[in-house]
Amino acid sequence: GAAGNGSSTVVVYSLDGNSLAVEGSHANGTSVDNVKWSPDGNFLLTTADSNDIYAYSFNSDTSILTTPPVSVATPTANALDLEWSPNGQFFAAGLVGNGTGAVYSFNSGVPSATLIDSVNLSCTHVRQASWWPDGSKIAFACQGPSDDGIKIYEFSSNTLSFIQKIDTATATNGLAITRDGKNVVSCGFSTTVGNILFYHADSSGYLTEDNSQRKIQGTTNYVYRVGFNPSENILVAVGTDSVLAEEFKAYPMIRESLLVTNSNTLVELDQRSTADSNAVVAKF
Repeated sequence: GAAGNGSSTVVVYSLDGNSLAVEGSHANGTSVDNVKWSPDGNFLLTTADSNDIYAYSFNSDTSILTTPPVSVATPTANALDLEWSPNGQFFAAGLVGNGTGAVYSFNSGVPSATLIDSVNLSCTHVRQASWWPDGSKIAFACQGPSDDGIKIYEFSSNTLSFIQKIDTATATNGLAITRDGKNVVSCGFSTTVGNILFYHADSSGYLTEDNSQRKIQGTTNYVYRVGFNPSENILVAVGTDSVLAEEFKAYPMIRESLLVTNSNTLVELDQRSTADSNAVVAKF
């Protein structure tokens, strides 16, 4: 695993049972906003509040990150989030402050990156960029001021082409897409109406927008990120409650047949707070 923090440090961890052992770390000069491994595990991309996107090479034999890192791109605004394409040839970035979604090609030999295409998403912040598992589409999580939602673009022949917008009626912070590309979960800000939303792709690939029975109130404030466990039968949400205490929650994942019928709702499996390590488990 890898992590970054506000002290300009990138740290690589090795999982050893339940412990974390530091393998290597060094600073890239500015606050680290995001870290993402390449699909082959040979490179680590990080974003910084200097607007730079850095690439580190990683030697799995010696567990060493290259130093200093290489600045492979400097977008026009801070890339709060980025994600590699499934084949590792590209990465997508979501920019905060100017609402831009961008795609870069990645050259592993140098390493270096080249801007391939970008789109103005008519929002203030792009909180996340998520590839479809087959690499054919990218979903951007958009926030404000009046254009919250999910915007989906086809990526073909190095070009982004608009497909669909889903109005989530709340600022969208994060996205998770199942491996078959048929289910999408978004999360955002809401105090009452549901801040985890579920969508299912129809036969043409478009996401259904009627989610009246497919939403839950994950926390009483923000939900920052959502994700699946490896078997995709549990959804994990991380956010804050009304008094800004960090929370971690887990839910059983509604599968495709249940999404279509709108007949089921999620029941909380587990909840953990950074202030209290005791788990609260709900029956389902």
